[in-house]
Amino acid sequence: PPAMPLLADDAALQVRGHELRVNQAMVRTGKPASPGVKAGAALALCGLAWLGGRVLAKGAVATLALVLAIMRVKRVSQWCVSLFLPAAMRSMDKAMRKIKEATLIPIIQGRVLDFGCGDGQYLRYVGKALDQVTEIVSLEPNTNLHRGILAHAEKFNCTSKPYQLSGEFAEDLLLERGPETFDTIIVGNVLCEVPDQRAALSSLYKLLAPGGCLWFIEHVAAEKNTIEYKVQHMLNPLWCTLTDGCNINRSTLKRIEEQPWEVNAWAFLSGGAFLVGSKSASQQSQTQSSRLSELSNRSQEQDQSPSYRPYKGPAANLVVSVDEKGTWKLQP
Repeated sequence: PPAMPLLADDAALQVRGHELRVNQAMVRTGKPASPGVKAGAALALCGLAWLGGRVLAKGAVATLALVLAIMRVKRVSQWCVSLFLPAAMRSMDKAMRKIKEATLIPIIQGRVLDFGCGDGQYLRYVGKALDQVTEIVSLEPNTNLHRGILAHAEKFNCTSKPYQLSGEFAEDLLLERGPETFDTIIVGNVLCEVPDQRAALSSLYKLLAPGGCLWFIEHVAAEKNTIEYKVQHMLNPLWCTLTDGCNINRSTLKRIEEQPWEVNAWAFLSGGAFLVGSKSASQQSQTQSSRLSELSNRSQEQDQSPSYRPYKGPAANLVVSVDEKGTWKLQP
């Protein structure tokens, strides 16, 4: 359970002059599983275990071991994930779209960072608030997804603003651009994947300008001592390997609360892949500090004119360049 109380359904929250209200009914798959469904899921798992035992007895162990070994290779796992992630993100986006429209679009303003943006689904919402936006940066280390991100940036007219697509991590972006760089940070279903949540959140806190907002939505660990919790921990090693680092058993909200910002959060039940109810947390976090000085004396002598190799984007009339760090920038 979080250290701070969660907001109730339809509770009003004032953020940047907007009153935000959401409720469970806005979640497209927001029906928690009944005891009968849970019992059916348990029987199904038992049946799969029995079937799996028979299959494994016939020599499938070596095949499974080979698949898992191959997926441990980072480049292979990133390529495989890039094949199914866009479809998964579209499905999640549809399920939570009303929540996002009610809580994300109203708070977007200024310099926007889409952290771990996948294939760029959140650019849909940034595009609906472009009159309040001055700059957009999409951060995604899996470069196999970059073409899709650029296509979404063009589709939702985000390229009409200064736009950058980077393959770096938050820590690298902090060193490159310094603290207090962004007014709005979007974190959509990505904290389950970062290797070190505390390090990533610390960097995001430093990147957030005074008065800025961080918005996130995450799937999190179920309540302890429940069937869901035990299933999550049992399946996590296999799931994490097959999905290039996605963890289904993290207490993400607790990690977020460790940073010195004000946190306002709702929790929703959403339909899960295992036929049991799972919690998703959605919230806006605002910085309380005035100025951060840890990196204010960073070097200003970095080369501002790197050599670029030309690249023509997938969308019509969209031309970008890529530097040696994998950073994509629009060309005039």
